[in-house]
Amino acid sequence: MDVRSYQGSSIDSDHHLVIACQSAQISNVKQVTGIRTSKYSVSKLTSAEVVEQYRQQIDEKLNHITLTE
Repeated sequence: MDVRSYQGSSIDSDHHLVIACQSAQISNVKQVTGIRTSKYSVSKLTSAEVVEQYRQQIDEKLNHITLTE
């Protein structure tokens, strides 16, 4: 950072002009190239066995949740 103060005109003032130059360095983020993999494999839901396992897991997780009013 470059900071400088400059004298003003002679008007019997104790104030001075201050100028600051600041530079920011922005890091270069590498972009991911190529094929992105999907988070969920939706194509597996066409199988009846997988659908049933998914339903059972969801039911088990929902049974553990208690609703309070």
